[in-house]
Order: sequence, then structure tokens, then C-alpha cells
Amino acid sequence: MPKVSEPQRRPLVSLNIDVANVPREAIERLVELAPDQGRVLLRHAFGDWRREDMDELAVQLYQYGFRLIHCPAWPNQRGRLKSVVDDVMAQDLRDQLEYAPEIEVFIIGSGDRNFIAVANALKRHGKRVVVAADQESINRELRLCADEYLALPRTRGWRPQPDPDIDTDSPNGVEAPPTPPRRRTRRKTSTTSVS
Repeated sequence: MPKVSEPQRRPLVSLNIDVANVPREAIERLVELAPDQGRVLLRHAFGDWRREDMDELAVQLYQYGFRLIHCPAWPNQRGRLKSVVDDVMAQDLRDQLEYAPEIEVFIIGSGDRNFIAVANALKRHGKRVVVAADQESINRELRLCADEYLALPRTRGWRPQPDPDIDTDSPNGVEAPPTPPRRRTRRKTSTTSVS
């Protein structure tokens, strides 16, 4: 009697996207590519969903089966909005280790360096980490620590448009501590008298 082979089990996947860092067309491509990694069990999209320009994207992602995770922004000391997307997304990835330990592959849809630590933590737990971003925005170290890098297309003519309310002078909108003023020191001149 011929031996019937069992169907190969596909790894379980968690797809996580920082919508502020991935253009809409690239998000669509990532949604198409994700099943190549295995069976997509979790789909999370992180962003400030109060923004009016996110309405259409929110509906589209919801139709794709994403859980929309709201990451609010609030004014910093300069009056600009501070984004917490990276912090919330990184914590959620760590939380997934506890509430969804069966996940084997984590797809991080962002090129931000802020995900290096969580990518390494996932790998220490035996998880496979796939980073997806366009080649211009991927952080070199994040790309190197990933098990796989998916190059997402940069939309023709698309350029990241900074949100005028987000502080872009520092990573993740976090304001750096003020630099103390420099002290001016006078140069002492020695006077020698020659007789």
C-alpha cells in the first residue's frame, strides 16, 4: 500500500505594520507577500487613526482583516505632536510572545531603527523575523539583524511627507534634552618681562 504523505504544516505568521512608515501601495504589496511566509494568523496596523487622511486606509486595512491599533500623539514641549507608534508597536510585538506563543514568524512593516531591540528579542525566543520596508528607508542595522528582508516598492513619485505637527528633529518625535550653553573661556596670556 503506498504511503500517503501528510500536508506540510505552514508556519504561523504575525503581520505588523507601522502605517506612517509604509506607503499605501507598499502596504498592499506586503499584504500580498505575507502569505508566502506562512499562514497569517495576526494582522496589526499601528497609527494615529484620528487623522483625517487615515480614514480611507483604515477602511482598507479593516477589509484586509487588520486589527487597527490606535497610537495617539500629543504635544511635546515645543508644541509639536510626539508620535508613540514605534513604542506601542514594539510593546505589542513583545506581548504577542505571551498571548500568541504559537506564532513562528513576525513580519515588521517598518524600517525604523527603533525595532532592532524587539527584533533581537523575538529571535532570542526562537522566532523568525522578517523586516519589510523600501530600500531608502530601511535602517542598515535592522536589516542586518532580520532573518529576511522584503524590499517593498517605493511608489513612483512618492516622497515621505513629514507631518508638520510631528517633531522630526529627533528619532520617533522624541525631543532630545537641551544642550547646555557653551562657556566661553578666556585664553590666559602670560606676560613675561624681559629686562
